[in-house]
Amino acid sequence: MPESTSSPRPVDSVLSDVNGDTWLDVIEVSRNELRVLLNTNGTFSSAFSTNLQGAMAVAAGDVNDDNRPDIYVMRGSSGTSTNAADRVYLNSGTGKNFTQMSSIPSTSQGQAESVWPIDYDGNGLTDFLALNGNAQSAGPVQLIAFFRAP
Repeated sequence: MPESTSSPRPVDSVLSDVNGDTWLDVIEVSRNELRVLLNTNGTFSSAFSTNLQGAMAVAAGDVNDDNRPDIYVMRGSSGTSTNAADRVYLNSGTGKNFTQMSSIPSTSQGQAESVWPIDYDGNGLTDFLALNGNAQSAGPVQLIAFFRAP
């Protein structure tokens, strides 16, 4: 596939069926953008994008029990020496609209490295393991857990 001059080069990507049609879609981040590309019978088309700063890693999983993958974006430093706050985007169900959650626990320590979806507590909702360190900069490992509303 030829490189597009209109979209920045991705730094991370993940496959996930964001619209429920059984075809795996592409979720990718570049340093300054989150993009979702829907897969329609093997053809990918841009369905959602939003600007952001310092994106380093992306993961997907259902955090609100609607059976549609939501998106976790890990952000690193963007011109400063501290990590920017990570973000979670809730899927409207179509894979074309995502709403940013108001806030999630984040750390400014270490250096953003990777994020992994898990169900740590076995409640059926996706939690995320955020790794904030590497050989150059030690940092905390975070468990970002999601729970059903009472």
